[in-house]
Amino acid sequence: MTNSHADTPHAMTYRDARTALRAQTVLDAVKELITETDWANLSVSDVAKRCGLSRQTIYKEFGSRTGLMNAYILRLASTVITEAAAHESSAKGADVFETFKGGFERYFTTVVADPLVRNVLGESNSRELVVRITAHGEQFIEIAAHNLARIYRERWPEIGNLADTLATGVVRVSLSYLATPPSDPTDAAETLAQLFTPYVHWARSQASEV
Repeated sequence: MTNSHADTPHAMTYRDARTALRAQTVLDAVKELITETDWANLSVSDVAKRCGLSRQTIYKEFGSRTGLMNAYILRLASTVITEAAAHESSAKGADVFETFKGGFERYFTTVVADPLVRNVLGESNSRELVVRITAHGEQFIEIAAHNLARIYRERWPEIGNLADTLATGVVRVSLSYLATPPSDPTDAAETLAQLFTPYVHWARSQASEV
C-alpha cells in the first residue's frame, strides 16, 4: 500500500527521494506478487523481474529477503495507522474515545488481514518478529508518527506539540500487535482507546493552563 501523500519529517535530498521512490517501487511489486503466491514461494528474483530492477539493487536496498519482508510489513502498518486515524478523526461528532477505538479497529482488521502478514505470522516466531521490526523499522516509525501527529493536531489543535508524543506512542503500540494479533479486535481497540484517551484530556488541560 503506497502512502503517496505521506509527509516526511524533514526535507529530502534528490538522492534520498530517488532511493525512497525505488524502495516504494519494490514494495509495490511485493504487494502485487503476494496476491499471486505465498511468501514462502516468492523469491527476490521474482520481485526484481516485476519491478524492473536487478537482484543486486534490491539486496543493496533491503539487505536480505527478510529485510524486504520487514519493510513491506512496516510500510503497510504505518500507512494503515495514519489512514485509520485520518478516517476516524474526520467523522463528525466523534469524541476522543471513539476516535481512538475506530482507528485501532480499522488498523487491526486491515493489517492482520494482509496476505503477507498472515504468511509471516504463520511461519515466524512472534518474539523474533517484534525484535526485527523494532530494530529495523525506525524510518517507518518516524514517518508514521510524523503523519499521525499532524492528524492529531488537526483533530485537537489545542494539544500542540504533545501530539508528537501521543503519535509515537500509538505507532509503537500498534506495531507491537503485529506479532500477536488480538483475538478480539474490538475489545483490544477499546482497551487501547481507554489507555490513550486520558492523555488527550490531560494535554488539553495543559493547554488551558497556559
